[in-house]
Amino acid sequence: MNKKRKLGLILMLLIVSVIFTSCMAEKVDKEQLAKQKAAKERVAKVHREALEYLKDIYNEEFVIKHTRYIKNAKVWELTAAPKVDQDLEFFVRTGGMFGSQFLADYGRRKLIEETKIYYRRIVNKIFKCKHRSWANMDTDGEFGYIPTVEEVLEKTPEDTYVNVFIYIFEDVITDKEKKEEFLSNVMELLEYLRGQNLKWATIQISIYDEEFFRGKDIDYLIKETNFFHKGSKKLKYNALEYQSYEVYGLYISRKEFLKINTVKDYNIKDLEKEIYKQDLKFLRE
Repeated sequence: MNKKRKLGLILMLLIVSVIFTSCMAEKVDKEQLAKQKAAKERVAKVHREALEYLKDIYNEEFVIKHTRYIKNAKVWELTAAPKVDQDLEFFVRTGGMFGSQFLADYGRRKLIEETKIYYRRIVNKIFKCKHRSWANMDTDGEFGYIPTVEEVLEKTPEDTYVNVFIYIFEDVITDKEKKEEFLSNVMELLEYLRGQNLKWATIQISIYDEEFFRGKDIDYLIKETNFFHKGSKKLKYNALEYQSYEVYGLYISRKEFLKINTVKDYNIKDLEKEIYKQDLKFLRE
């Protein structure tokens, strides 16, 4: 085979190779595009069915904010919110163990948000020191619809439990008069909860280093860290470091609450025993 024929053969092989590679690439591109199209259609179908389900169950309009497919469990997890209040996010799940059914925790989330507002008003009325608070509620009562906090407390208080969390950014322990006022406030809140005839309740109070938080935007810190439970790249410290500045605490557990309910002459001296000192410096090391 002469040199020209060899070069011609090589050139021909190169051309065939390029054409073959191009065809394969085109085939792969078409397959990839087909897969992407199918995936988008599946997502759109899940969104459409989820929104129809939510509208049918709650008679409200909703939006889907985020979508996640948990491959191992074969479950779709959607983050949804009502159109009129898109900060009130909740989960909708389907697939996997849920089959073709949808499961949403909107009712529970809505009740919790209303509970925060309801008990925040109570706490603000009682406590005059620098503080922030939140609360959650759950009930074993059956309603068949999303009840308001007032309806739950009126109709099924004996099947309902409440957790109140208070964050204090002022030294209410060192000074005797402030301590007495603080304990009096806690006693008033405790009596209020006892008067609601709840199944049980808890009170968790965290008292933080006043000097460390002086001049800081407390509302901004709490919003960014969800009461020091999650990190934020916008802040100088992480959530654990903010937690580390808790210096005192007071906790009325479920068991303690039930016990207190049986003691008629429970007083501030008894309550004072529930205060404990915190040393969480290791969280910032």
